[in-house]
Amino acid sequence: MEQKQRLKGTQGEVELELRLQAGILSVFINGYLDRVLGAAIVEQATVLTRASQMVNIFLDFSMMTGFDSSVREMMRRAKSQFGKRLTVHVLTSTKIHAMFIAVARLTLGETLVGYTDRDAFAQAHRSALGGHGGN
Repeated sequence: MEQKQRLKGTQGEVELELRLQAGILSVFINGYLDRVLGAAIVEQATVLTRASQMVNIFLDFSMMTGFDSSVREMMRRAKSQFGKRLTVHVLTSTKIHAMFIAVARLTLGETLVGYTDRDAFAQAHRSALGGHGGN
């Protein structure tokens, strides 16, 4: 079962694609990630963790211009709640965002994976989909 949503925030928008069978949530952020959009991502992640034992979330931050500080805390709480069942893959386009991911990885551990290469990110997504089809 696949569900798609497009949500608009104050200065940005997010596109969510939930694949329950595969245990995957794909998120594309364009613009600023505000508290409301961040909460929508966490809500979808929660739905997914109820339906799947292992969960992969793919966050494409390559077009993100910034984020509300409350989003960081929301995501940290969600990550600690779901623990090792949840792996978060993050694509960034800037070195500064990549640095933020590297620092966050120190606290969250190996279940947070950062990418600056779109092809590597896409390959990880295909790998996670495995026998569930799609790309």
